[in-house]
Amino acid sequence: MKETENESSATSMMRVLSGAVHGTQATGRVLKTLKRGDSQDIFKEAKKFRRWRGMNDEQIMQDPKFQRRMGAILKDASQAGMLNTDFLRLSPRLAKVAAAQGIGGYGELSAQAAVSKAVSEERSKHISN
Repeated sequence: MKETENESSATSMMRVLSGAVHGTQATGRVLKTLKRGDSQDIFKEAKKFRRWRGMNDEQIMQDPKFQRRMGAILKDASQAGMLNTDFLRLSPRLAKVAAAQGIGGYGELSAQAAVSKAVSEERSKHISN
């Protein structure tokens, strides 16, 4: 990931959403964006694409193409044991995508219940620490 050290979160998200990077590279770029506190850049950059232009964040998250792209990243994160500890902790609303894509035990939940679960798990970890 050395090539992304100086890359802005916006540039990383543009590359991820366009499909220019995928697999573990895309997962790493999203994680880095989330760790920087730039989760909104995911949606800011999505709105630059014709497909998502004019949509609000909620509509973008419901879009099948967005769900496939982010779902693949969340699935990688889940397989690496980072879904709850990193991704959903830093951006609980991504749990809606995890629920829609059946990732990490979120598949049986509604979108709202998935977000509640992600927030609840983060709260319980924070309290225990």
